[in-house]
Amino acid sequence: MVAVLLVLAVASYVVARASPSFTKDERAGSASGASRAPMAPPSAASSQRRLCMPKPSECGYPDTTNTGVPAGTRLTVVNGTVQLDTPGQVYSNKEVRGDIIVSAANVTIEKVKVVGGEGDYYPIRSFGSAPRGLVVRDTEIDMEGFMNGKGIAFDNYTATRVFFHDGSDCAHFGVNVTIQDSLCVSGPDSDDDGWPDSTGFCDGPEHIDGFQSGGGDNIKLLHNTVRNPCDETSAILISANQSPASNVRVENNLMAGGGYTLYCRGPTAPVSNETVTGNRISREFFRRGGRWGPSTGCHNAAVHFGNVWDGAPLSDDGTKKSATSGSAAKRFTRRALAREFGRRYTRRSKSTSLKCKGRSASVVACKVSWIAPSGQTLRRYSGKVVLKQVSANDRRYSLRIRSWNSSCRCSRLIKRTGSF
Repeated sequence: MVAVLLVLAVASYVVARASPSFTKDERAGSASGASRAPMAPPSAASSQRRLCMPKPSECGYPDTTNTGVPAGTRLTVVNGTVQLDTPGQVYSNKEVRGDIIVSAANVTIEKVKVVGGEGDYYPIRSFGSAPRGLVVRDTEIDMEGFMNGKGIAFDNYTATRVFFHDGSDCAHFGVNVTIQDSLCVSGPDSDDDGWPDSTGFCDGPEHIDGFQSGGGDNIKLLHNTVRNPCDETSAILISANQSPASNVRVENNLMAGGGYTLYCRGPTAPVSNETVTGNRISREFFRRGGRWGPSTGCHNAAVHFGNVWDGAPLSDDGTKKSATSGSAAKRFTRRALAREFGRRYTRRSKSTSLKCKGRSASVVACKVSWIAPSGQTLRRYSGKVVLKQVSANDRRYSLRIRSWNSSCRCSRLIKRTGSF
């Protein structure tokens, strides 16, 4: 995102540790660059019925226009490894061509461009023994095409308005981590435009994830944009494969790609107290969001609703429409009845009645009744079908239908559950 302008004196041949550079968007401006207000969540009007992934900022999501080093910021070049070991230190207005190791509490890194490269596995390191309180904001992490690099790892940090790109994984995390209002781009991005240059790297040995955790606690991924053009592994992966995972929030993110775009758990170990809400899955790279689908394991989250496809319509009050609302609710109710009752239910059954009412953004209840003649016997059915959208492409139903038989003048209650 930042193009470097080196000012070389004619009479000197020095590789300076204090050479000025500027952001590429604006080569003139204040020495400190413009400050940014906290990013507002997308409004109903801004994202209603539109595709947000092509230009996320038009919907209120992060992209290259509102992440990274603010335009006009004057940067000083620093080569090699930077050690931040002073509690409360503020490190700003630098272009670090190497990596940063944080070993003190309450350190702030802001308006910094970190350019990694071959061998810089973690351009910013905040490992398990690091004290709490690292803040990284208005920063660009450029992994310079090193596909084994992870932009920042592992614990006790908050990353805000960070532009991660030009590598494989943007961030790894364990405990006490918040990533918000940030742009993550997996894959080569040599032109700094926030889009992968190609997909040839997808055939390499790396497992590609945007944001990844193998276990941890107090993890928050809030209002980020994540692009992974590969058919593996994910845009966001939350698992307990390496250690228990708990107290996780994945909310209001815009994401695309991967095998599954969003992993909410590993293959065996669940994630406790997980909230997955308001996320937007884009079909930018794959028709299903990811190669195999939009999400997996997310129905096990403690709280899970309001996750929709990019471009899904919104209701008049600004809430995201569930795929189980309106005419869709009636369609899925009929599918559930046909599956459970077979020939005993068809849309042509006599006196068919179907009325649906939303309970929430993800739950709809439909009252149903119909008459199904069978020879001299008349059967009446009435009851309720409840539909719940548990992911962008996963719906469950439960039904309670009472069947009345005219021949014996008796009735029985039928309870069934299933999913689409």
